[in-house]
Amino acid sequence: MNKPTIIFSLNKKLDKKICLEFLSIKAGGIDFGKGIIKTHPKFSGILKNKQPVRGRIIDSFVNNYYQDHQKEIKTVLLRTTTNWEKIDQKFYEKVETIFEGYRWPKAPYAGFLSIFNINPRFLENKSFQFFYLKSKTEILNTIAHEMLHFMFYGFLEKSIIPINYPEETVWQLSELFNTLILSQDEFKKLGVGSNICYPELLKHLPKIKKLWFGRKNLKEFLRKGLDYLNLN
Repeated sequence: MNKPTIIFSLNKKLDKKICLEFLSIKAGGIDFGKGIIKTHPKFSGILKNKQPVRGRIIDSFVNNYYQDHQKEIKTVLLRTTTNWEKIDQKFYEKVETIFEGYRWPKAPYAGFLSIFNINPRFLENKSFQFFYLKSKTEILNTIAHEMLHFMFYGFLEKSIIPINYPEETVWQLSELFNTLILSQDEFKKLGVGSNICYPELLKHLPKIKKLWFGRKNLKEFLRKGLDYLNLN
């Protein structure tokens, strides 16, 4: 098996960028701006400011927060690396089985600790963020969730060419697929399981489950899932 390696590190510049971007984003039934302000009340009222003032507020806050919580942040980073390395081999093997032997895309994977509960992933460079104040299980679930995304999109591009579906439809299926897979007992026993799903996508989960358990193969499931979501 081509075992991926994730390099866990800090990226303060990315944290500032993501905070600025997601303050105004709502997706899948989640208001990310409200979430940022709930975690960091000092941002209350920040949306009244426009650029470049908003950016300067974020820049100052992030610099100070990293400085004031330096020891705690480094502890979580080291602990996360250790916790993931304990279970990563079994996770990768289980995922390869689900993807019918499709091997993990070769790439340097990067996991960046974040002080914001956004947890985005970036397909173009195989990187993602995880919120450092989550519990051990929640952080491991975030890592598993994002790594599943990389496998999902890699398999999709290889097996369904061209992908004649809207980007939103593909994203919806990728999120529902992750909920479907990570809610299974074998992943819960591994310590990465979760039933979490975007609120606005929950209505589609019963149909996606039916397609999954009635599938002939993964490629058929993907096509039927995309067709369903594209019409609904």
